Amino acid sequence: MGGFVGVSDFGTKLSTAKPDIMDFTMTPAVASQDLVIQCTIICKLADALQHTINELTGTRKSRPSLTVVALLARNLLELRVWIEFCTKSTKNARKLQLDAVRDFDGMIKHVSPGAPDTHHEAIGLFKQFSDARAELEQVLEPGELVGSYQKVRKAAEEIGLVEFDLGLKVLSKFVHPTAFLISVGQVSDEKYTLIQDALIKYGLEIASAAATIGKAFNESIRERLQPRI
Repeated sequence: MGGFVGVSDFGTKLSTAKPDIMDFTMTPAVASQDLVIQCTIICKLADALQHTINELTGTRKSRPSLTVVALLARNLLELRVWIEFCTKSTKNARKLQLDAVRDFDGMIKHVSPGAPDTHHEAIGLFKQFSDARAELEQVLEPGELVGSYQKVRKAAEEIGLVEFDLGLKVLSKFVHPTAFLISVGQVSDEKYTLIQDALIKYGLEIASAAATIGKAFNESIRERLQPRI
């Protein structure tokens, strides 16, 4: 199980802290099922955070379009929201888990029927989706899936992340074919590097904040459960 990363010097130095939270929470006598779910969600978010950081810093070498760089930075912004949102309560983590089930439902019901019988890799992939969905369903209560998705903007409001809207708007100017991006057109190598560095710096600042929140959560779990082991 993955753990939270520590980010310093805007990604030039990365360290990974793996607290193995699940060592504390896999035993029902030690932790409630809701806490197990919360820790599992947090660990998956931590893995996603680390993976996205690696992708973002890797753009310095690969130099993809600014759209790709901005999308990765925006993904870190959204992950920062979900990490704090899910550490706030087991109820919040449960909401994200339910959204995962809804996502699987959408893939299985709407996408998999269109996969050709001859495409064995696609069939195998959707079988994995079905199995994962079935595993998640085992911990659902009747009627829990009734309702809508937890919107990331609403989650940002609930945790008081006032800068989320501004960050999302700025990054989206590069992600979508906006009038701004169309007007800018192809930029010179010098301007590309300048904008890329700014996007990477912003993304890694966001990742650092997310890592700090995650580490605090890990420490609180250890303090709560260690004496009872």
